[in-house]
Amino acid sequence: MRISSLLAATMLVISAALVAPVHAGQGTSATLSVNAVVARHAQLRFAQPASISVTESDIARGFVEVEQPVDMVVRSNDRSGYTVAFQCHCVSVREAQVEGLGQLLKVGGAGASANRPAANAGMWQDHVQLRFRFVLGPDASAGQYDWPLQVSLIPG
Repeated sequence: MRISSLLAATMLVISAALVAPVHAGQGTSATLSVNAVVARHAQLRFAQPASISVTESDIARGFVEVEQPVDMVVRSNDRSGYTVAFQCHCVSVREAQVEGLGQLLKVGGAGASANRPAANAGMWQDHVQLRFRFVLGPDASAGQYDWPLQVSLIPG
């Protein structure tokens, strides 16, 4: 909206300059300089389940495998790409393993992050399907738990 208003104002000034009468015998010159700054934009859509279910079989195996991939969509205009950061917030989970970002990301108590390049110039979108495995801690018990990861988007 801001850019379109700026462009409209610029076109109005240029139009006025083109139709202004030029008096014979007078040299007329004008310089028009236009600068536009486009603000960086980054938006994250992360459609994770609300919870995970831990069964006795999961405890015996030592981990919970999330069966369905989780969609992550980033829309941005930042030419530097973005960083996606994960923080684990569940005492029953010792480590979260994230696949789909080009490398296996192991998220422990200190968190972890992965850098992603820009998809192209201008406004772009990066759609990634992530897979999760939650390695259980020694105090894990069967039950339903809130989704144990917090996801953050850091532009550039």
